[in-house]
Amino acid sequence: MQAANSLQLAERLDRSSSRLLSRLDAGTMTWRAWGGGPPLVLLHGGHGSWTHWLRNIEALARTHRVIVPDMPGYGDSADLAEPHTIAGIAAALSCGLDEILPGQRLQMAGFSFGSTVGSLVAGLQAHRLDRLVLVGAGAALGGVPTPRPLLRKWRGLPEPADRDAAHRHNLIAFMLADAGHVGDDTVAIQARNAERTRLRSRQITARGAAAAALAEINVPLGAIWGRGDVNWPGVLEERMDILRARDPDCRFAVIEHAAHWVQYEAAEEFNETLAHMLAPTWSQPDGRQHAAAPLS
Repeated sequence: MQAANSLQLAERLDRSSSRLLSRLDAGTMTWRAWGGGPPLVLLHGGHGSWTHWLRNIEALARTHRVIVPDMPGYGDSADLAEPHTIAGIAAALSCGLDEILPGQRLQMAGFSFGSTVGSLVAGLQAHRLDRLVLVGAGAALGGVPTPRPLLRKWRGLPEPADRDAAHRHNLIAFMLADAGHVGDDTVAIQARNAERTRLRSRQITARGAAAAALAEINVPLGAIWGRGDVNWPGVLEERMDILRARDPDCRFAVIEHAAHWVQYEAAEEFNETLAHMLAPTWSQPDGRQHAAAPLS
């Protein structure tokens, strides 16, 4: 279901958020928070910002305190000192969590690049992390590589209309299953995020990085994909097996009629799925109830 104008929603959510700041090398990282209840931290993807979650925040904030950073090198947050590494980003996020949520237990979900960073953060926060949910996780889980779609370059295009056309093409090619969901507001969100991104996530993401990080810890896991996600045609079962090897009780969901940016394109179903996945018990598609795996 298409939400109302996403730009208007982003403006309203921005106004209603509480701003939290944590320290970086030279500057601060900006976190936005909504709601009350147990903390739920959401990490955005590459070429993103907190607005990767804008269609999920209000629903999730009914039961959780939803906390969403702009990661270092993105949006309103400062850059890290070079050289940029995933380990450095994860360390900054972990230190930030210690600043803004001292001593509190939490749950976390990471989208795309955020699922990789989140896997490393989980290693640093395992002592208080109740569950990590990976959304749209791809090559960082390892396994057989999948071909990436051909994306159009927008950098250096002098005309705004040409840049918008490139962003629209890239959304259709990589992020969303239905071209009808790519309205002008969605293009504007994508353009703002991409054009404010200073960190090159693909250049610092190694194949299998998330799986390697998760192999070192014992944190309950979950994973959500859109059926049309370009990251896993033909390899979904393999990536499920990789996660089962880390957590035999890993909770899985695949949402139809959505692609990589599943939480945006199928927001209503995603919000319900994630809420159930974070609950103490989990209802699988066959209707059986499964108790949450105890933390060691």
